[in-house]
Amino acid sequence: MRLEHYSVLALLVVGLLAGCGEPAPAADTAMASEKAACSPEYWDWLVGTLAPKLDRPASEVSDAELDALIAARPASGNDPSHYGVCWSPWYNKYVYGPSLARIERAQGIYLDVNDASTFHDYALFRANQAMTPEIRRNAKALLAIKPKTGTQLAFDGWRFGYDTVVDAVLQPVGLPAKSFYTDVDEPQWQLNDVEKEYLDVLEAARPLPDSDGAWDSWLKDGLHARLFGNGVWLSFVFDTDMPYSWQLAGAEIWACDPVHHPDCSKNGDVYLPEAVRSFLDRYEATRPAALGPRDSAAWMNEFHARVFRAVADRSHHEPIADKTNELVLDVLDEVKPAALEGLFSYQTWLDAYAVSHDDALAHPRVMHAKPCVRAADAEAAASSFAQAAAPADAAPLACSEM
Repeated sequence: MRLEHYSVLALLVVGLLAGCGEPAPAADTAMASEKAACSPEYWDWLVGTLAPKLDRPASEVSDAELDALIAARPASGNDPSHYGVCWSPWYNKYVYGPSLARIERAQGIYLDVNDASTFHDYALFRANQAMTPEIRRNAKALLAIKPKTGTQLAFDGWRFGYDTVVDAVLQPVGLPAKSFYTDVDEPQWQLNDVEKEYLDVLEAARPLPDSDGAWDSWLKDGLHARLFGNGVWLSFVFDTDMPYSWQLAGAEIWACDPVHHPDCSKNGDVYLPEAVRSFLDRYEATRPAALGPRDSAAWMNEFHARVFRAVADRSHHEPIADKTNELVLDVLDEVKPAALEGLFSYQTWLDAYAVSHDDALAHPRVMHAKPCVRAADAEAAASSFAQAAAPADAAPLACSEM
């Protein structure tokens, strides 16, 4: 899906998820400040002092002038809702919104068949796409006052906006045809320096969630969609039912066949192309910390499903399918929470244990992913273990309550 199809929707959703829309007018200062748990003085400073400076051209307001204003700002408060109501409206207005619009405009001019002077002009595309001095200056100023923590809702809003821009910059730069791109100037998944700068700025705006659940949403709505597809975001879909790679409307489906698609494998080994691997490293770095049982359960559910798939596919004796499944499990291992915990995670793990017990490749992975159980759930975990009639090495482990 191209950016122009959902850019307006993206702006609306980002605002709503972050707990904000346009910055509140001065008349609504008291109400907005109360909701944000920040002082009226701070909101007045945002509206009356900082925003007017951010509205002006970079040639009229320097970084040094903004640094001085920021150094003299009033106290802001520390409530996690501050990110969503007192900070992200300004970031959306002065950084995210203009960035999205500029990327979209560059794409539109590049693809405008009605203007021969600009159509398919890659040099002009790069110039039009470049970040403006105002966006760069405003991002620096707003990031200097960004709250460290935010709610899960604020994180979800940030992630949706980030994914929207990611989809735009990962698309091929070329001429879209019915089922592929022609005259490609920039391959899919390849990021140029300008696009990396936009993502750097957006990644710096990521809030640190204050509760269990944000990692869950990052995996389910973010990484899962990138790995396996959800019909919305651009994805490299691991589909071991179809062991080959093809391109459909710019979306890559990765599961390599070294005979028919030698460019998709190295000596018969399934792998992620360099540009895809580079993007995945970047995307994995945006994951928040896993903070509790819900986040652990999200990873265990995904792991459980892929272990079942790997074991089931083993009976088909398809080396490419087996290698693809192992690659998927490698990626999941990369993002596994540092501590897996919770009764639900343990019960899910027991299922994976039973299925993988006789599988030489999958079972060591399962044992390495064994979660612990808190004291309050010890009795229920012991009951689940007894019902499973599993060997002693599947017995529940107690979590430290420290």
